[in-house]
Amino acid sequence: MPANMKRSDDFTVLPGRKDDPLAREVSEYLRKELAPVDFIRFRGKGMLGGETLQLIRENLRGKFVYIVWSILNTNDELIQILQLISTVKRTGKAFHAVLVTPEYPYARQDKSHARRECISARLVGDLLEVAGLDHIITMTLHSEQIEGFFRSVDHLKDVPLMASYLSTRYNALCRKLGLKPGEDNLVVMSPDEGGVRHAEEFGRNCHPWTGQMAFAMQQRDRSAQHKKRIIGAVGDVQGKIVAIPDDILASGSTLFNAARAAKEAGALHVIGFCAHALGFGSPAGDGHVKSFGDSLSESQLDELVVTDSRPDFVEEALANPKMRQKVSVISVVPYLAEAIRRDMRGETIREMIRSSNIKDLYYEKHRAGA
Repeated sequence: MPANMKRSDDFTVLPGRKDDPLAREVSEYLRKELAPVDFIRFRGKGMLGGETLQLIRENLRGKFVYIVWSILNTNDELIQILQLISTVKRTGKAFHAVLVTPEYPYARQDKSHARRECISARLVGDLLEVAGLDHIITMTLHSEQIEGFFRSVDHLKDVPLMASYLSTRYNALCRKLGLKPGEDNLVVMSPDEGGVRHAEEFGRNCHPWTGQMAFAMQQRDRSAQHKKRIIGAVGDVQGKIVAIPDDILASGSTLFNAARAAKEAGALHVIGFCAHALGFGSPAGDGHVKSFGDSLSESQLDELVVTDSRPDFVEEALANPKMRQKVSVISVVPYLAEAIRRDMRGETIREMIRSSNIKDLYYEKHRAGA
């Protein structure tokens, strides 16, 4: 097959793990059945204990193969992904192997904070390419420098989708809060010092935004993971709607602190946006762990908008009455599927954003309070 040949009917979609709802939904959108894969785990202790094996029961020779993976257990599933890629390219004789994973594993370990500390995001990239990966399609990386860890990458950002969601709701939200939609009622707040650029990009994609920004000053507690101390808010948020965009939400402390700072400074309504929601519990101070649902319920956030890059979080949110009241979910399935379609046709991802109606690239799965 010529190196530049691309045929839109000659591709295969594989799940990155067993019973992956994101892979299933992407394949349904593309009207392409998932290729059958047997995920096998060996029992026992010692040498073979816990080892995995995958058997792909479809001919892959000469095809474009897209492995769609939403992470549930990073370390365990990463080995499976490496095995799948190796099988696709080396024994399956596929023409092109592409990993489609909205959440990149180890994305937060993108630089060294101290001596003798692994830059794990780079290590993962090396492992994937050594296994035979030709291209990766991922979404909202923790830092854009990760793009340099690959020979070929398409970096989809959640910002156009999240900003579109807010823009479509802005007028109705103003009326609900007693504000005039035509006035400058929207402030975009960076949750910490590392999110300023992301927040500014979010604002530029919001049609009602006129350039008003704020900044939440926080100090990281190096003695505890996922914990920061709020110092205060910089910027005028009095009587405003405040949007706080972030990339990854672990325990939520960064976002919750920023929301509290905004409310204490007079914000009328605070909406948090996050591409990848993990929803960890946090120490309660008495030896117990407070659930993410309780922390969210007690927080000053009026709404938390997330994508379905983590189907496990979405499932928990929709099953928990406290979380349903505050969590809105937008699906990135059309976004990922259209990226796959464009990759097959040799079309650019940038043109997808420029030429498409952004509303066609996502849909609402759930709105807070519904």
